Amino acid sequence: MTLPFGVWDVGQSFNEAVDLEEEENEQYEEEIKTIKITIVPKSRLSCSLFIISFGTAATTFIDMYVNVPEKPTAEVQIFKGTVKTRETCFLYQIDSIVLCQCKIKVAPEDSFDWTKEVMACVLFDQVIILTSYPKYSLKSDFKNTSEDVLRYLKTSNSKFATNVQMLEKDNLIQGLPAAILSYCEFHCIDALMYVTYGESHFVDVFSLKAFEPVLQDNGMKSLPRFTTFEMTKKFKLFDGIGVADKNLYI
Repeated sequence: MTLPFGVWDVGQSFNEAVDLEEEENEQYEEEIKTIKITIVPKSRLSCSLFIISFGTAATTFIDMYVNVPEKPTAEVQIFKGTVKTRETCFLYQIDSIVLCQCKIKVAPEDSFDWTKEVMACVLFDQVIILTSYPKYSLKSDFKNTSEDVLRYLKTSNSKFATNVQMLEKDNLIQGLPAAILSYCEFHCIDALMYVTYGESHFVDVFSLKAFEPVLQDNGMKSLPRFTTFEMTKKFKLFDGIGVADKNLYI
């Protein structure tokens, strides 16, 4: 899908699933469907803003900066066949916001099912997506800098205002975040995606700080934040997540 504001690609599996739903080909659906997704409890959540974070950098940023309730409101349970996996995403109701923390990897062939089920379980007005990609995939003059880069994409009818720089053309967004954004575009939903491009697969303090500007935008301002004292304490205890590049060949 190519739009004036940039490019994103949901992958062949998602496009097949979209065609599949339109054609209502149940036999073919059984062949490509590998998971079953259940929302517990099954009651629909309601909010003005639905925030979805994907991946280690984005979900850790939320954990470090946002005072998320200890107990989730609902969870997304993934089954393979009749067996429930440990791959679970949690949803939190925070006043007029529903926050989804997705710390698992969802296979491209499962992105359509995940998107359809999760988006259907929440009644919302707007959507914000947070995610990250490796910097080598970024096509930009900033690619050769040592800092992580923050960009945004949004649907064509979006009314979100942001001080973040728009993602340059000719870049490609793939996977589940792209599936969510494409779903929102198709259904004329006001959606905004923040994406960081990380220098390393190792998530450190700098990886998290790359997301900081989003907290100044109207949509994210409503989230309950930790105090400066609490933040300082949390960062002192944070050693990073993953394997540092410099240690890969030791």
